[in-house]
Parts: sequence; C-alpha cells; structure tokens
Amino acid sequence: MAYFYDGFWDMSSWHGSCLRCQVNRQYIITLKERGTTIMVELDFPVGIYNFNTESNFNFQFNRTVAHGGDLEECMAMADKVTDIKSYVTLMEEAEKRAKSEGNLKKALAYLRAAEFFTTHEQGKAERYEEFKKLWNELNADMIRDYHVQRVEVPYENGYLPVMYAINETPKGVVVLHGGYDSYFEEHLKIALHMYRNGYSVYIFEGPGQGECIYRQGMPFTAEWHKPVGAILDYFNLDDVALMGISLGSILCRLAAAKEHRIKYVCSVGLQTDLYESTLARMPKEFKDKIEQMMDQGNKDEVNKLLQQLMDKSPIYSWYLNQGLMVMGAETPYDYMAATKGYRVAPITDQITQDFLLVIGQDDHFLSLSLCLDEIEYMKAARSFTMRIITPAEKGENHCNIGNRKLMIDVFLNWLGETKREHKVAAAEGWL
Repeated sequence: MAYFYDGFWDMSSWHGSCLRCQVNRQYIITLKERGTTIMVELDFPVGIYNFNTESNFNFQFNRTVAHGGDLEECMAMADKVTDIKSYVTLMEEAEKRAKSEGNLKKALAYLRAAEFFTTHEQGKAERYEEFKKLWNELNADMIRDYHVQRVEVPYENGYLPVMYAINETPKGVVVLHGGYDSYFEEHLKIALHMYRNGYSVYIFEGPGQGECIYRQGMPFTAEWHKPVGAILDYFNLDDVALMGISLGSILCRLAAAKEHRIKYVCSVGLQTDLYESTLARMPKEFKDKIEQMMDQGNKDEVNKLLQQLMDKSPIYSWYLNQGLMVMGAETPYDYMAATKGYRVAPITDQITQDFLLVIGQDDHFLSLSLCLDEIEYMKAARSFTMRIITPAEKGENHCNIGNRKLMIDVFLNWLGETKREHKVAAAEGWL
C-alpha cells in the first residue's frame, strides 16, 4: 500500500520526493520517482512500552513490536511470561496463529522472537533457517523494488554474505553490520532508508554472525578489520562510513583502528569492553569471585562458578550458551577469556576518523556513566559527536529500537554535515 500526503521532504539526490508521515505511531515512507511510486513501504514503528518487569523480556517484546508484532497481542502475552520457556512457547503459539490468519509479517516477528531464546541444542539453527525462508518470502517485493543485490564475498575458507543497493551518483558509501545476535536481514530497512537518502549501502554478516556461524561454523574474530577489508576489497570501496550496531559498536572501532579506507565511524550503542559488560551482567557475589579467578587464570573454578550462575539464572544461561557458540569457545572460561579481545581502550589512539556515537539514555544493557569513558577514549578522533536519544524521543532503549528512524536520521544528518565541513576545510586549505 502507498500513502500520499500533502507535505514533501526534499531529497535533492532523487528524481522525486520522499514522503514522511506518522500513522499509528509509525513512520511510513514511500517514494515518488519519475512519476511512479514504489509500492513497498519502509515502516519504522515508534514507541516504548512497559511489557514486563524483567528488563530482557521487556526489551524483546519491544523489539518484536518494532519488527511487526501486534502491540495488543504482545501486551497479552507479556502478562503470561514467567521464564524463557513460557516466552518461547507463547511466541511459537502466536506465530502459528499469525500464519493461520495469513499475516506473514506478524508470523515473522513472532518466529524471530521465539528463535532468539531458543538454544543450539533445542534447534536454533533450524529455526534460523525458517526465519530466513519466511523473511525472503515476505520481503521479495522490497528486494525487487529497491534493486537489492546479494553476493557471497570470499573470506578465508568460506564467505561473507552481503546485501547492497547502489546509487548511480551517491552522496557517499555506507557499510553496516550488527553485533552479538542480530541478522543482516533485520538491518535492511535501515540500509534502504540510507539508500533513499542518496547513499550506496552495503550490509554484511561477519564471523560469529548469521550465515557465517549457522551455515559455516565461523566464530567471531576480534580482527574485525579483516572481514571489513574483504568487503572493501571486493567492491573496490574507499572513503566509506562504517556503522556498527550493539556489539557492533566495538567491532566497528576494532576495524577502524586498522582499516583506513574507513573515514567515518558510527557506533550505535554504548559498548566499549565486552569482558567488563559480561561481568557487569552478573550478580555481585558471582562477579567479584569470577573476576578474581579470571585474573588468577583459575579455569576450573571459573567454570564451576559460571555453571552455578547458569543454573541460577536462565537468562544468563542463554547469554553464555549463545556466547559459547558465536565465539567458538569450548568452556565458559574460554568464552570469558575470548571476550577480552573486544576492548576499545587499547586501540583508542588508532581511531582517527570522524566518529559519531548514538546511544539510548536508558539502555538496559549498559550504564550511561560509560559516556565519560567514551570522551576519554575518542581523543585521537578527527571529530567526536555524541547523541543521546531520550525517553521523550521514544528511542531511549538498546539500539534505539523504539525509534530506529530517528537513529538513522541522526547518522545521516551528521554524515552529511561532516562531509560538508570537510569540503570547506579543503577549500580553505587546512584539511
């Protein structure tokens, strides 16, 4: 369905106009180009809701609504959630109902929500394949209308999956990736909004993510400049902006420190140290002991303590089991040791690009106090801009899931202005 309104938002790089409106708390965007209208809409629901007192479940329900779940249905389910098992069961039942109604958009949102908390032993890889199949079926028109192409970029003994859309005369190039547990399909609308604002965009999954881990068994690497470099080499890209989301906020910096074809960096999320944030998730009585045993290299005691924590907390059990898989770690101790490679502090003097940090004021994963670390870390950057999205803007949570379009627009405005500043500086001879 296409929506037509009186107000137009000028986009000089296009042969037409972009329309923006808010309908049922959603930004619905359509495009008029050469007298025709692209029929596939880019919808970005706006809003944060209190579904559940447990912060992780509350976030996942908000995420599900942002990806197409029904608000009232999710409210009803949230009242019945007591643990991971009940959450997964309710989402699977909702998925079946949506499919019987012929509502594939809702079905996909519920399928992904159930798959999120499904463990590898419970069939996560199979549910992942179901997600991809349904996503491709649901989004075939969008892929066609926006001329999205897909390629498998050779990498080590496997490949990196890439989706991309190219403008003939782009304002610039954006490369985008996710983090710990997202799939690149979930970021395509973000990329296409950038595309429609005049940029050529490339989104990919690297080691530890999506197809790389589920289809190829390729675990995360802290040498993130290598997969990014493979993408830049394959497409012959230079002068690019790199955006990393969630754990990607660390990954993009690891890449930028060594890959200088990256000129602009956007970190979506207040993540600077995976080891410390993993410890911060633990109850204090576990955290202090585990940190001490890690410092001593006491593998047996760390494994024992983490097993106790997993037995006590199903949420932490899921988090750690996911970590074991994506890191390719054999034991909890090995996982904790691997996370030490994902730290910003040792590389801060190597990040010399223009840098944008977009964060939610009330991110349940990370404390806003880390902003002070960010200011200290980014001293070598050519420029450093921090944008905190607040509750009044409905995007205060992790990854700004309540208002993703605002996050993208903050990035686009910053990137456009920074590029203009560069041109002025070059003309005046001081760049």
